[in-house]
Amino acid sequence: MLRVYLIRHGQSENNAEPDFEKHQFDPPLTKIGVTQSQALGEHLKHGSDNGALRYGYMIDAIHTSPQLRALQTTAEIVKFLDIRPEIKTRIHERGGVVVMTRKGILHDAGLTRSQVVNQFPTFKVPYQITASGWWRASASSDTIESNDDVIVRARVVANELFIKARSMNEHGIALVSHGTFINFLMQVLLNDPHNKYLHSNAGLSRIDINRSAKAKLRYTNHTNYLDNQWIT
Repeated sequence: MLRVYLIRHGQSENNAEPDFEKHQFDPPLTKIGVTQSQALGEHLKHGSDNGALRYGYMIDAIHTSPQLRALQTTAEIVKFLDIRPEIKTRIHERGGVVVMTRKGILHDAGLTRSQVVNQFPTFKVPYQITASGWWRASASSDTIESNDDVIVRARVVANELFIKARSMNEHGIALVSHGTFINFLMQVLLNDPHNKYLHSNAGLSRIDINRSAKAKLRYTNHTNYLDNQWIT
């Protein structure tokens, strides 16, 4: 069985800023976001997984979005876990590296390979992150990735997880991603396109996939490891 833990990144500066005109292309975590991520990391190491007798979540692999808020969240989590994270460009948020302003939709290429290596030297960096960045939308594009496009990405990721489930014994994998992408991925995995799976910052969901590629939701948006003032 494959245990899939879906994690939304900690609070970013854009999450905390209601004025869209002040949003950044690739915002970092706020201080609260760092605290949320640290609390989650400690919980994954020492906490009980939904009442299981063992302590710790026994996660074997962590995949993270290439966006800064997800990378920083992952960096805090792995301070508690002996795991080398792997960056997966497909699990980025809807729209990629984008800001929406009154003047229109603006794109950026995202972190470059050297920036990622310098800031996150222990992470596995895929070839898709180049000297020019990783997000391929034109800076002059006045459109944003559609929900259908996100669903296509989610289906590719879901198929990869189904393949892993068929070929592995007990195994735990965490994906550190974003609210909209996690929602669509859960819809695809559970074949439930009508439900909305909303997540707080640093919220955690678990889906189990057996060797027959049948997925079962165990819990969603778990945040019991966060103090009330940290839930955003």
